[in-house]
Amino acid sequence: MKFPKLSLLGLLLPSIVNAQCYDKNRAFHLSFEGACNYENLLKAFTTFWDDPIESYGCETSAEEELESLLGNTTITDICRSAYESYEPFPFANIANKGNDFVQTYFNGGTDWNEEYETMYPTDADGNPTNRLRTSGDQIGDAFRVKNIYDSEAQYGMIEWPDSLTNFDQCSTNAVMCCWPKDRQANDNNGNCNSPYDTNCIDKDPSDNTNLCYVDMKSSGYELFPFDDENNNNNPTDRGEGQVHCHGFAWADYPEPSSAYKGNNLFYVSMYDHMSERGYVKNIPGAPMCACSEQMPIVERADCTQMDVDEAFKITYNGAEGFSAELTEIYVDFNACQGYDRFGHKDNNDLWSYMNRLYREGKISGDKLSFISKMLVGEHPDNCDIATDRFMKGKGYVTGYDHSSIWEPVASKGKFGTEYVGDFAFNKLIAESPNKIIRRVCADCYEAHQDIYIKRTKTSEDYNALDILHNLANEASKKAGHEWGVDFEIYSSYMDAREGKDQWNCTLTGYRYDKYFPGECGPQGYDQRSFRKQGARFFNPQHYHEGRDDVKFYVERDIARSGEQTELLRVDSIDIGGVAMAGATYETPMGEGTSRLYMMASGSDIWHHADEFQFMYSETEGDVELIANIIDMKHKSKWTKGGLMVRDTLEPGSKHCFMFRSGASGVTLQYRTETNGPTHAFHMYETKSVTSPYAKPWVKLVKSGTICTGFISATGEEDDWERIGNPVHINIGDPTEYIGLALTAQNDGQLAEMTVDDYEETYYQCSEVNSRRGARRRTSVI
Repeated sequence: MKFPKLSLLGLLLPSIVNAQCYDKNRAFHLSFEGACNYENLLKAFTTFWDDPIESYGCETSAEEELESLLGNTTITDICRSAYESYEPFPFANIANKGNDFVQTYFNGGTDWNEEYETMYPTDADGNPTNRLRTSGDQIGDAFRVKNIYDSEAQYGMIEWPDSLTNFDQCSTNAVMCCWPKDRQANDNNGNCNSPYDTNCIDKDPSDNTNLCYVDMKSSGYELFPFDDENNNNNPTDRGEGQVHCHGFAWADYPEPSSAYKGNNLFYVSMYDHMSERGYVKNIPGAPMCACSEQMPIVERADCTQMDVDEAFKITYNGAEGFSAELTEIYVDFNACQGYDRFGHKDNNDLWSYMNRLYREGKISGDKLSFISKMLVGEHPDNCDIATDRFMKGKGYVTGYDHSSIWEPVASKGKFGTEYVGDFAFNKLIAESPNKIIRRVCADCYEAHQDIYIKRTKTSEDYNALDILHNLANEASKKAGHEWGVDFEIYSSYMDAREGKDQWNCTLTGYRYDKYFPGECGPQGYDQRSFRKQGARFFNPQHYHEGRDDVKFYVERDIARSGEQTELLRVDSIDIGGVAMAGATYETPMGEGTSRLYMMASGSDIWHHADEFQFMYSETEGDVELIANIIDMKHKSKWTKGGLMVRDTLEPGSKHCFMFRSGASGVTLQYRTETNGPTHAFHMYETKSVTSPYAKPWVKLVKSGTICTGFISATGEEDDWERIGNPVHINIGDPTEYIGLALTAQNDGQLAEMTVDDYEETYYQCSEVNSRRGARRRTSVI
């Protein structure tokens, strides 16, 4: 008898007919190739559910049925069971020498790291010993590495060696290796060559990064300043020599990149770099390979990712639920694909791959943030920034040990930003007993790190020269700035004092266009090391020209220390978007008096907004300001320096300004409305040295809503003449800002002003809020 198909099913499966869905007590198996994820699981289950025998009597869809069977089980749980049930290949069995060997290897030791191929001695057949990898009939010391690569590394799972201290806690999901040595020739990597005994001793890998520093924690730290050991004496290379860093990263478990990270560790550290390239040893103070948080701080690292083909068998076993096992594995090792810091596609870069994992939601933002501190990026300043941050965190700041014999006059970079200007410098050099200037350069070659400049003439009109500017910034020969005529250079202070062993710059010629010290140096050094040892302090168009970390000093006479000029930095600010920072210094002059030196850039104090340097006090009520402007180094005929009362510290503030200009006389200037136009009264020629107002005294009085400006040749009480008319202006409601102001009226250039006898008088009955000033006879009336 023949039965219709449905009738036959009814006879065979009476328990399913009219049932709501699949019997959860029945087991089944699913198989699929590809990633272990919900999509592939559902696809495999749909194929199973499409069989009418399996789904007979159920009206639910495959997805609904799968969800019902899964219950609280997630695809993550199922995939984890597949990876955890797979028996990995023990990492210690790669070398077959035990865990101690592996631990020592990753720290940079063992014969794999420390030896190189040699003919001293040879083996019994006359072949070299200490061969790393197998060649022909000669078995290499690390022959098992190639065997493991051809088997377990590509077709199995290698154990993650978390019993080793290098890999027990990788909180960043990243591992990095850094190698400073190449021990293998004829592999097109590094500079080890044959014959080994002459051409493969202390050879270097291919350089792919700059090494910033190594944090050796309780044992201290190691920094790597610039030198010329890399890349054909390029002075911008860092002093670590050639270093090659390579790493890998993985997604949060379970993912193939995480499950097979032991494979990637083997590939990067033992196969690709040691066996295939001969890269070995560790950076002093750091392991050779470890979790990234244990490794040196570097600019970047190359990166390997794994592309994995897998096959899975999924079992549903009724009450026991789902389980999984791996049935096939193939691992392919390739350069990482990621996104750089600008979001552009970027290959073979560890940070970029970590960024990709973050963008795909496979690692957290804090892990990317941490790796950003380990891989600081390839901008030339990033290593220095990271090193400075680290040193400050340890309580160190960059400086130089100098005694009271040396007065600092200019510095930049790690030494901080200081520049006292030519006026203050001229006073210091005039007092110097031997007319010696010292330059310290932290990032220069050894011969140029500490040098001494001696002025050759016993008598000079220093105010007619720009000595400090020429040393710190000038790129051409100027009056008073000719080597061998105006100055000599020495390698030590004693040599400079005694005038012996001065530098002979005639061999190469003094290069004024390369800034001081003109690409010359002491005898006995490679002349190539003289290049690019200059520094330019002020050049907005080419700010990074020359060395970064430089400081100048002027010699003092210790025996006369109480009589000599002492420079003190005074609190001041730049208002507006000046191109170069200004500063104000004070030097005591005896009998309670002092002198102020002010420097400023800025486009102007004019129109609707201002750019200038301001040394100010904050007060209320009426005030009288007086100053003797004894000198001005102007960058425009409308360089302006003098006394100011100001409503706020904003660029468009209302103000009264009584100033001496570069070559346009003394002026009272004012702005009566915030962000409004500026007006002025002009009076008196000052540029002639015979003018009674060549070193004018100026006075500014603010009384109520009236500002008035005065000029005097002597500063005596009965010798003041008013400039223009009183100005009606509402300043100080209630606070006002009073003090000295200077603008170059040529942004990107530094103007200078020297002021004596600066005083403030407050016409109010309250406590005075004052700052240090030049003979600042501050009084309350």
